[in-house]
Amino acid sequence: MYLAAKEMLAGGVRDLEALVALEMREIMDKMSSAHDAPKSDGLKKRTRDLQGHWAKVQAMSPDWTEGQVLSGPLAAFLGETKAFFGDFETEHQTRSARPLAVLDATDVSGLPAPDPVRRQFASEWLELDSYFNNGAHHVVSSRALEAMVTRLEGLLLRLLEARPADVYPVLDALIEQGEEEFGG
Repeated sequence: MYLAAKEMLAGGVRDLEALVALEMREIMDKMSSAHDAPKSDGLKKRTRDLQGHWAKVQAMSPDWTEGQVLSGPLAAFLGETKAFFGDFETEHQTRSARPLAVLDATDVSGLPAPDPVRRQFASEWLELDSYFNNGAHHVVSSRALEAMVTRLEGLLLRLLEARPADVYPVLDALIEQGEEEFGG
């Protein structure tokens, strides 16, 4: 996708702006869903399980009102519903949660970035996402499109830059080697 978009920018392709914007939007969508977010057993299976609990609740508690003591089936239903919607949120992230998932997935330290960094990254990601989404459906200028592609390239390259945590194993090995050689 990326190479096709760059090739389109370089050549005279009809409707190239919309096509390039569409390709960039697709790249961002793939980045958003490619991270290793935990997955449930699947939405269809979970929905079927939830339907079974719902049928029991309807059959056993037709006149239930809020504030009553929960029956076994109702407690099971509410517990399953809470888990179901938690998994749904994980699998179907909101637009504003996607950039943070990408940022977290590419950080090898396993710790979330500081809040100002997270806000800045999310802001830039969402601005680019909106631009490419709009550009896929409306006319945008080639010059502005090239500038936005360059911004996206910079954003993605920053995700790939070595972070201090990347070098910890190397530093540990060098320290260990020095200790062995020099008796430290």
